[in-house]
Amino acid sequence: MTGILTHPSMDIIEDRTNVDEAAEERLEETSRDGLRRIERGLAAQAIAAALESDSEPVALRHRGQVIWAQPLNTRRFVQAMAPHICFN
Repeated sequence: MTGILTHPSMDIIEDRTNVDEAAEERLEETSRDGLRRIERGLAAQAIAAALESDSEPVALRHRGQVIWAQPLNTRRFVQAMAPHICFN
């Protein structure tokens, strides 16, 4: 059995068997399309949670057309997405 040194201030991990087994129980196989569906679903939920429903839509002009955008509360958006985002 070999140890893995992760950082000088951390302990040496002697046995990774339990870590690997626990991870395998929570993992499932997916595809890029599956990940994109998950991403779209999470983004839709976060946007719905962050919409400023009491604010008037804002007119955004793009290529001669007008897009009516509903303002978002960015703090609520970040809070809704935070549990699902990894910054590694």
